[in-house]
Amino acid sequence: GSVKAIIGHTMAAAGVAALVKAALALHHKVLLPAVNCDEPHPAIAATRFRVLSAPVPWEARGPRRAGVNAFGFGGTNAHLLLEEAAAAGPPYAAAPVRGLPVAACTPPVPRPPVPSSGSAGTEAEERVRVTGVTVVEPELVLRLAATTPDELGRMLEVDDAALRAAAGPPEAAAVGARLGLVNPNARRLAAARHAVGGIRLGAWPAWRGRGEVWASAQPLLGGPRPGRIAFVFPGLEAEFAPQLDDVARHFGIALPAELSAADLGRHGTGVLLVSRVLDRTLRRMRIEPDALAGHSIGEWSAMFAAGMFDDDEVDASVFAADPYDGAVPEVDYASLACSSEQARQFLADYPDVVLSHDNAPQSSVVCGPPAAVADLAGRLRRKNIVVRVLPFRSGFHTPMLRPHLPALRARTDRLHLRRPAAVALWSATTASPYPADLDAVRELFVRHLVEPVLFRQTIEAMYAAGARVFVQVGPGRLGGLVDGVLEDSPHLTIAANSERRDGLGQLRRLAVALWVENGDPDFAVLDAPGPIGAEHRGPRDPGRAATPAEPAPAGRRESAVRLSLGAASIAVDPGRLAELGLLGADRLPLAGTRAGTEPLAGLPPWSLPARHPLTARASEDPLAKELLALLTETADIAGTLLASPADGTERLRPEPVAGGPGDPDGPPADGPRADGLRADGTGWTATLHVSTSTMPYLLDHALTPQPPGWPDLADRRPVVAATTIVHLMADYALMADYARRASGRIAVGVYDVRFDNWLPAEPAVDVAVSLRPEGNDRYRVTFAGYASGLVRVADAYPAERPPRWPVDADAEQPPTMTGRDLYRERWMFHGPAFQRVATFLGHGPAHVRAVLAASPTPGALLDAGGQLLGYWLRMHEADRFVAFPVRFGGIEFFGPEPRPGSLVACHAWVRHADDTSLEAYLQFVDGNEVWAVVYGWVDRRFDLPAEFDEAFRFPEGNTFAEPHPGGWVMATERWSDLAVREMVLGRYLGSAERARYDALPPGQRREWMLRRIAVKDAVRTQLWDTRHPAVFPAQIAVHDPFGADGPDGAGRRAGSDDARPVTVSGVHGYPLAPFEIHVASVPDLAVALALPAAGPASAARAERGGRAPVGLAIEPIPADPAGGPATREPPADSDAAGPRPHRYRNAAAAAVARAAGVDASRPQVIDISRAGADADAVAVVMALDDGPPSAPSRFTVSCAEVETRPPGQPARRYAVARTTGVPRTHDDSHLEFRGVGA
Repeated sequence: GSVKAIIGHTMAAAGVAALVKAALALHHKVLLPAVNCDEPHPAIAATRFRVLSAPVPWEARGPRRAGVNAFGFGGTNAHLLLEEAAAAGPPYAAAPVRGLPVAACTPPVPRPPVPSSGSAGTEAEERVRVTGVTVVEPELVLRLAATTPDELGRMLEVDDAALRAAAGPPEAAAVGARLGLVNPNARRLAAARHAVGGIRLGAWPAWRGRGEVWASAQPLLGGPRPGRIAFVFPGLEAEFAPQLDDVARHFGIALPAELSAADLGRHGTGVLLVSRVLDRTLRRMRIEPDALAGHSIGEWSAMFAAGMFDDDEVDASVFAADPYDGAVPEVDYASLACSSEQARQFLADYPDVVLSHDNAPQSSVVCGPPAAVADLAGRLRRKNIVVRVLPFRSGFHTPMLRPHLPALRARTDRLHLRRPAAVALWSATTASPYPADLDAVRELFVRHLVEPVLFRQTIEAMYAAGARVFVQVGPGRLGGLVDGVLEDSPHLTIAANSERRDGLGQLRRLAVALWVENGDPDFAVLDAPGPIGAEHRGPRDPGRAATPAEPAPAGRRESAVRLSLGAASIAVDPGRLAELGLLGADRLPLAGTRAGTEPLAGLPPWSLPARHPLTARASEDPLAKELLALLTETADIAGTLLASPADGTERLRPEPVAGGPGDPDGPPADGPRADGLRADGTGWTATLHVSTSTMPYLLDHALTPQPPGWPDLADRRPVVAATTIVHLMADYALMADYARRASGRIAVGVYDVRFDNWLPAEPAVDVAVSLRPEGNDRYRVTFAGYASGLVRVADAYPAERPPRWPVDADAEQPPTMTGRDLYRERWMFHGPAFQRVATFLGHGPAHVRAVLAASPTPGALLDAGGQLLGYWLRMHEADRFVAFPVRFGGIEFFGPEPRPGSLVACHAWVRHADDTSLEAYLQFVDGNEVWAVVYGWVDRRFDLPAEFDEAFRFPEGNTFAEPHPGGWVMATERWSDLAVREMVLGRYLGSAERARYDALPPGQRREWMLRRIAVKDAVRTQLWDTRHPAVFPAQIAVHDPFGADGPDGAGRRAGSDDARPVTVSGVHGYPLAPFEIHVASVPDLAVALALPAAGPASAARAERGGRAPVGLAIEPIPADPAGGPATREPPADSDAAGPRPHRYRNAAAAAVARAAGVDASRPQVIDISRAGADADAVAVVMALDDGPPSAPSRFTVSCAEVETRPPGQPARRYAVARTTGVPRTHDDSHLEFRGVGA
């Protein structure tokens, strides 16, 4: 990375500056990013170099080396190579500087390996600290405020450089329309213009966070009834990677030397501490909550924030109230992808099973005896409801825990509650504010152990009470549940911390989002240089930064130092902790997790090391035992439940079917029921109901992009993914196997899978399923009309797994894009549930490698492997980028499906590729072991020309029709495949237009389609020219008499049926202004011109019968240029001016007829000649029946010769003619014949 991009040209010091930067990179072992290089040159992709967008650890097997190029103005003209010095001994950090916060001295670092039980860490090892390095470019903040959306849009009608120069506080913060974004690069400014453009058109009232852009015309915190701000505190989750170091340094807040989820004790304390720090930080930013709520342990954080405890008693009072004492009931939990109302209906037949969690409209949890829960799960799966039996038992939040309440009540009575909540604090047990009476609070604490969690109702009640902005006070996914509850209701959800971004950067974005909604955050407090200090704007204690503990005076009895989560800074002498037994002398201190790290596959969830101090204390101290049990159970419940999304697409590890089908140990003793199967003598049959209501994740597998919120789901064309079909096949095979053997086995392979047709999800379809046994362990599964395959089952997965495939590093090139770019650029059409490519590792002439994120969506992980083949096609082929699977030779599974969220390496080897197909093998590796191998994955490649690629991926901003000078566009069919025509149709036709297309005779369909493509693209081109935002073709309906009657449209093409003009209108509320539409077509070509229809001239024309003021026509170029049908031979003395004018004779005559509004067979061509120097402009002298016989009219016509090349057919040439001349503002004497001269 260049130094010049960071600090500018340093002239003669340029070489030294680069040397300093390289030396610091070696010293800190960090690879530094290339600042201000958002879009590297494409040629870099062909080299062994790569441009970093963020600092990354510098991993190396040998000595690290850095090169410095210093050539140019400075005169150094040298290349210098630096090598790091060999380690002189075990490194250690200096003791904390007295008077400085701990966070400034010992920032979190990656955790070193934990010594085994047979080794002890030395004292020097315990002092190991590596100073973290963060390289941050100052971020610009662009804030614009206006009274109306139109005014806001006009403020964006300048170039990007001017907008960046204007970054800063707006001159006048008007209450009306606001826009805010951080780091206004070209991509975000384009998104901002798109967002504001949609607001101006009424397509959406606000744009909240997509593309890191916030805009609103109706601020949630403004207006006569402003909304309220709610702080929502997260609990324990599977991943804990807070980005808090820079926040702590900036605000002078101390953090412990570690913030990690390495064990449950540290994780629980860390979550509470992070929320505590962020709560105080937000208040320093002038962001105060009007309401508080929490999930799981997060409700404790909310109680702290509400001021219900004294800070010095928080640790003892809250953690001593652990509810777990003794045995818990033997009950199972099951997560259901359905509403709580649906769940209760299903529970009518299961009196021992109760609802324990109502999380969101499509996410609930039930609890009951294992046999009853297993039976219920099998029944619901046959109804195509996703069910997951959760891997823990406790009876928490159910009546089954009531026998344990006496002991639990004794614990809660020891809580040191001091005062009622100072801010409205909401309980997820009652979905109402906490009571003011402290005894009632203690009673409520007990009730939440035996009553369902009503998180959905709590968020709904808070919204009804006026909460509109929900700030997630910590990292994690809690905001996703809130979004799922509120869905389309106007609201804002934003996190105060994110594992994907530095802490101050996320706070800056939160401030921008709140300002857009008419909030008043203090931006200056984030930009002030150096630590802010301990000033606190909130109502509670000042949170003064503490200095490291000093030694006690001689003769004074020392006492333990209690950690106070309310303190802004604290340091504890490790020796004191060792004396108290709170830190083992042989235990290496754990370091904080690093941003972006992922959990290692294969580690047991939430396992506590046997040598952990809390484990040792738990064997002697009942309070420590209770604390350990509480944190263990809370982590399992909260982390697992929060992974389940609000939209019903299961985030928990699904009950495996394909790709880890079933459990290796088999189902419970009574097994799943096969009630959905019907025996027919040779096997079984069943009916599979496919729809987006029963399989909502298929909305993220929709082939056709449409505007956000498009109400007609069929227009998006959601279909069942091929790999999801494989999943369903395995599911049915296991049902048949159980019906046959009454014992549970697992699917270990699926073979000879063939896909005959797309299986649509909208409109809903019922699929006939047949199952035929082939031997003792195979079942042929057929989805009639759609797919078939052979599923193999076994008692266990194979004992041996295949080795990982080798990588040809010399042939591999670095990736050219990130996983996020793959979907943002729509190289893949998939929505979030199927967006599982995390990052690319490289690609070569016959392979591609990447890291995938496992998903609970059925088939999504295997589908992501197929997406890599699409990436490979674009990297190594020139066209035919669109490809879909048609056949799998075989898929073999060697273990259960990877846990959702875990990272899986995928290596795809391309065996063969030609113009029509691609065949590949794929290997999936979970951790260090092969999970699955796909043999013979065959994709069919579709003949979509490369020039249509942009229009195919982004139809809202590109045309399939070709624009021409003069404003008209030309649409032709340049593909040889009817399947490609179907894909294009999906982008251009809504459901109503598609129905009309299907009703046409086959001979008319192509021309009918081309006319609509031409008309819609002509209109959209006009809209874009007037700075309209993106317009999807389906947002425009074309009303065209072509094909409405008669066997063909020839008369209307020639102008004989213009009494019924072509018109357009907006669809589903899209505000489309009226246009004059002129269209002409032949079977393989259509041309169209759209002109804004406005003003008195249009009304005058309408009163005279709707004569078109412009003539547009298309005709084949005749073999004999001297004549043609519908024309009269010119006189021998006419001025032909060469052969070209006569090639245009027929088209020009037809265009003039249309301009005059008469039948094309009636005008008489008297003369045709070149008009001026333009070879494509001709002058046509014609006699019109309704004009004076002695006064023939002269027309100027602009002509063009075009050619179509239908695949497999000879080229065809046509002449396109358009009358030109008189401006639209001329008086009525010229309106009769536009372009007419006397």
